[in-house]
Amino acid sequence: MNLRYASHTLGSPAALALLAGGLLGIGLFGGCAAFPQNSQTASIPEGDARSNTGSAKAKPAAQPPQGEELARSEAPRFKELLTEFEGWETPHDELERDLRFTSAPSLMSQMTPMRSPNVTQVTFAHSGEVFDPDVTRDGQTIVFASSQHSITSDLYVKSMGARVQTQLTRDPANDAMPAISPDGSRIAFSSDRAGTWDIYVMPITGGRPLVVSAGSAHEIHPSWSPDGSKIIFNRRGTVSGRWEMWVVDADDATTAQFIGYGLFPEFCPKAGTGMSGGDRILFQQGRERGSRAFSIWTLDYDGSNATALTEIVSAADAAMINPTWSPDGKWILFASVPTDDEWSMLGKVPPREASLWMIDVDGTDLVRLTSGDAIDLMPTWASPNRVLFASNRDGGENLWSMDLEDALVIAVMGESDATYAGVEDQED
Repeated sequence: MNLRYASHTLGSPAALALLAGGLLGIGLFGGCAAFPQNSQTASIPEGDARSNTGSAKAKPAAQPPQGEELARSEAPRFKELLTEFEGWETPHDELERDLRFTSAPSLMSQMTPMRSPNVTQVTFAHSGEVFDPDVTRDGQTIVFASSQHSITSDLYVKSMGARVQTQLTRDPANDAMPAISPDGSRIAFSSDRAGTWDIYVMPITGGRPLVVSAGSAHEIHPSWSPDGSKIIFNRRGTVSGRWEMWVVDADDATTAQFIGYGLFPEFCPKAGTGMSGGDRILFQQGRERGSRAFSIWTLDYDGSNATALTEIVSAADAAMINPTWSPDGKWILFASVPTDDEWSMLGKVPPREASLWMIDVDGTDLVRLTSGDAIDLMPTWASPNRVLFASNRDGGENLWSMDLEDALVIAVMGESDATYAGVEDQED
C-alpha cells in the first residue's frame, strides 16, 4: 500500500497520493484548484512514441479472485477513490481500509512480467507491496515503505545494488512516505501510530521517532528544504476540507506556515531556483472543472510568501501525479494515469496502465519513459542518470531502477520519434 498512489486521487483520503505509489487512497482526481491556471502548460500528446519499455499481455493471477470476478469485487471501491474530489468525511477506520486497499496486490498482480534493457529490479518482495522510495543524495542508500512482512507498512533501508535490507520501524500502525534529509542523517515520514496521520523524524539508522506535527488533522508527505532546515507537508484542513501545504521548521513544530493548496509538495533540492530567487516547490493540484484530474504545478517560496504559481503539464485524458525533481532542479518526473471513459465513468476495471514521463521544468522536452500494461508510479531520482519507481511489472509491486542517460539525450535533441530503450511498443 502506498500513500502516494492513493492520494493521487487524494481529493479525499481515498485519493492520498499514490500512494501508488500510495498508502492513503487519494485518487486520480483531486480537490478543486486553489488558484487560477495562469501559466504556460505542456500537454501530453496522444500516441507519443518516446517510450522506453514495451508492453506485455496480461494473464490471470495465480490467486483468487480472478478476471471478471476480481473486477466486480474490487473496481467499485477503486472507482470511489478516484472520483472523490471535494469534502473529506471518511472516518479514520475507513481511511485505514482505503490505505490497505490501494496497495492490495489483487489489482496489481494481473500483469505478465516486463523486461527492458535499461530497467532492473531493485526489491524482491514475494508478498505485500514495496513503495514510496527515496534515495540519499550520493545515490548509495534507499529508504522505502513496505507491507511485505505485515498488513500494515513499515520503513526499510538498503544499499543500492544490495539484496539485504534493514527494517527501521516495526509498529502496528502504518509508516510510509519517507523523505531523507539533504545530509542523509535523518528521515521524515508519515505515520498513523497516534490515531491520525502525523509527520515524524528519526535517524536514518533507526531509533525513536520524534513528532514534528500533531493534532486532529491528517498530515502526510514530508519533504525537506535544500538546506534541511524546513519541512513541507500536507495537512487535511479541518475548515477548508482540502489538502493544504504547510511549511515548518524541522526543529520547531510551533512555526508552521500555510502556503496554499495542493498535494505531495516537494522542495527543489537545488536552492534558489525560484523566479524570485527563493526555493521552488513542486506539487500536484486538481482542476476546478471537468474531470478534476490532477496536473503538475510549481510555486516559489522565499521563507515568507508563496508566489509564481505555475502549471507545468496537464492532459485532457489523464491525471498527472507523483511529481519529483531531478537533483539539479532542471527536470521533473511524474506518472500519468489515463482517465478514459471506460475507466473513469464505468469503473468496472482497474486502470489499464500508468506510465512515467519526464519534462523540462519550463514545460518543454516532454519524454515518455515507460509504456505498456504495467502500472508504474512514484518515481524518485537516484542519481543524475537513474530513477527508481514502484511497478507491478513482475506480477507483484516492487521497486525498479531505470537508466535515463538515453532519455536525457533524446529530450535535449528533441527526437520525438525515438524509443530509447530499444523496445518497440506492441499492440494490445
